[in-house]
Amino acid sequence: MDNRKKNIKIFTGITTGVVVLVTLIVAFVLPTTAEEKRGKHEPVPEGSYIATTIISILENYHYSKPQINDDVSKSLFDEYIKKLDPNKLYFTADDIKIFSEYKTSLDDQLKTGNTDFAFVVYRRFLQRLEERNDYVKKNINNKFDFSKDETFVVKREGVSWAKDKNELDEIWRKHIKNQLLQAKLQEMQQQKDNEKKKANKKDSKQDENTDPQNSNREVADEKDNREVADEKDNREVADEKDSKKDWKQTAEERIIKRYKNYHTFMSGNDGYYILEAYLTSLTSLFDPHSNYLNWRTLSNFQISLSLSLQGIGAVISSENGYPKISSVVPGGPADRQGELKAGYYIVSVTQENGEQTSVIDMPLNQVVQKIRGEKGTKVTLTVLKNLQDVPFNIVITRDEVKLTERAAKGDTREITLNGGEKKNIGVITLPSFYRDFDAFEREDPNAKSTTRDVKRIIEDMQKKNVEGLVIDLRSNGGGSLDEVVDLVGLFIPQGAVVQVKNLSGEIKVREDNDDNFAYKMPLVVITDTFSASASEIFAGAIQDYKRGIIVGNNTYGKGTVQSLFGLGRKPKAGALKYTISKFYRPTGASTQQKGVAPDITYPTFVDQNKYGESSLPHVMPWDTIKSLSPNQEVFNAHKSLAQIKKQARERMDNDAKFQTLKSYIAKVRERQQDNAVSLNLEKRRTMQEQEQKWYEQIEKILGQQEEEDAVKKDEDLFLEESVSVLRDLMQAK
Repeated sequence: MDNRKKNIKIFTGITTGVVVLVTLIVAFVLPTTAEEKRGKHEPVPEGSYIATTIISILENYHYSKPQINDDVSKSLFDEYIKKLDPNKLYFTADDIKIFSEYKTSLDDQLKTGNTDFAFVVYRRFLQRLEERNDYVKKNINNKFDFSKDETFVVKREGVSWAKDKNELDEIWRKHIKNQLLQAKLQEMQQQKDNEKKKANKKDSKQDENTDPQNSNREVADEKDNREVADEKDNREVADEKDSKKDWKQTAEERIIKRYKNYHTFMSGNDGYYILEAYLTSLTSLFDPHSNYLNWRTLSNFQISLSLSLQGIGAVISSENGYPKISSVVPGGPADRQGELKAGYYIVSVTQENGEQTSVIDMPLNQVVQKIRGEKGTKVTLTVLKNLQDVPFNIVITRDEVKLTERAAKGDTREITLNGGEKKNIGVITLPSFYRDFDAFEREDPNAKSTTRDVKRIIEDMQKKNVEGLVIDLRSNGGGSLDEVVDLVGLFIPQGAVVQVKNLSGEIKVREDNDDNFAYKMPLVVITDTFSASASEIFAGAIQDYKRGIIVGNNTYGKGTVQSLFGLGRKPKAGALKYTISKFYRPTGASTQQKGVAPDITYPTFVDQNKYGESSLPHVMPWDTIKSLSPNQEVFNAHKSLAQIKKQARERMDNDAKFQTLKSYIAKVRERQQDNAVSLNLEKRRTMQEQEQKWYEQIEKILGQQEEEDAVKKDEDLFLEESVSVLRDLMQAK
């Protein structure tokens, strides 16, 4: 491993002796099929080398230095089964019982390079997929009574395995019924939306006709425009009819196709995919950011780093078998389109050519491949706002996330202090911590850099005599460690910014001591749950030095660093991404799991415990190291913090929008706790209409909803409150 450094890429952001027994499983548990004879779902030649090499790297170089033993074997067993069947919809209790005979021997198998167990389980999984596929085809056209009071458990992770085929059939009867019910509700919603569009269009024409000037102009232009308008109207009517016709013909067929495609897709995976799924189940036991990349995944990963493939600009995780939007990348295609939100679940992905693929239970890396595509092409995501909701479509045009759209932006505004004195302040929006490393290596004086851009923005602001700053880090997922150290240096005279501890216990301190300090003005920093990694380092340092006030919501909590190590020697060996170090604040507190807690908290339904690092399985723990005792008396923005917090709380308590928002957030959170949904059409429809009103009100309050005149509201409730906090800080100073 001495040549390891030559093969490492560093990532700081959201980035035996029982061979005979296993052979008996292969012979006894599953029949041999034609596909297996061809070796498609059999161990790969490189598998033994890959497995033993990964075991060695994990035990010797992973930050936690885990020991691969019987306890790990038990956890690996559970994790791999969960990866294949997270909602317990395919395997039965009998399957698990047979597999469980080897629950404590998987560690021994891997140490000798034996990965047979992964392939045995996968072949049984394909067999169960085929059985469920047949069940759907035979039962989809049954008469389902949607007036009956039944419920379906949508989050099945914590329930017991079905004891036999009959019990599993009953689960699937309700599973199919739920999907048909969603289809009915979606059709009803589409009809309602179409009627609303027609009514709005009719009202718009009537308004135009009542204006004599518009009427005269219409008469003059009518002859030239009639054909174009008629063609457009006819096309819209035709599209609507085709859509309705297609829906009526394919409601049941779509579900059949969904499971047929899923079975075909999973059957198409070869031994390299199966090995990746199994070994990633192992690596993820030690932290959620460590995983094995097979040679195909590694190639796609490298392409994504070079931005040669375009996507939608969203971070995707998994929950209960559903791909879930963890965050939307600022400036990306999804962000510009505006409909996709964090917390939405993806049901299916439809390509521009009409090919639709269900992505429920699909591995995340393959979901990402379905969403990616050529720049300029469209992809349709069928999504749910929550697992009890009705699915709807969002069409996004693929594009790259341009650096210019993720660059820092600034604006100035005027505020009034209590005595009536006018002051100018600056607002800087910072979507990422970016740096053009190639240009820096060339010593290009115009190299793109977060710190350089922010400094230039503030210098321009100072021409307008700004006396305070708000820095908005919401949805900033991190980036360059060098940039965050330099940026903190603009606001503190000197000192440690972050401590980095490696697996041997060595601590390296990254500090700013290059005379970069430039700005003494009062500072407020806004964070949310999607402020991660470098954002947390910045917010933590500003808070530790009492340099400014942190407002918003608890940050994500990613305080670890990963390296990518190519396994080499074999052409299809792939690579291992694993955790090598942890971040700590100047005070010695880790940013891992807990993140940075704001001094003043805003209401949100995006809970850090549900969307942050702490929501992931097998997260590395929070801990502390020795404090570097940051100099907190240089500015001491916290001197009046108690009074400023009191003023903010009184403002929010007396603000109708904040109070209404809190009430709707409470309703949404309560609904999200439901583990089961009604299969009664009227009850479900009532729930749908109720939830739709809640979300509309939340979006309206947050300034995310378009008004009837199609003019988007500019007001940002949380930004306005942050400006008020800055005003209080300037007043106190």
